[in-house]
Amino acid sequence: MEYKHNRYRASGFMEPSLIEDCPIRCMLVTLSVKQRRLDVEIDGQIRKLNRDWT
Repeated sequence: MEYKHNRYRASGFMEPSLIEDCPIRCMLVTLSVKQRRLDVEIDGQIRKLNRDWT
């Protein structure tokens, strides 16, 4: 929670992660997951906030 008290602004999405699975009756499913990219204002400067959750 290091950025909890700062201002945020949405600035698009990161590249999607594709997950391929066969969950039901051997039918292929491809799930595309996009993560939102945020700009955070710290001490009057804008920083891009990217987190690698993988």
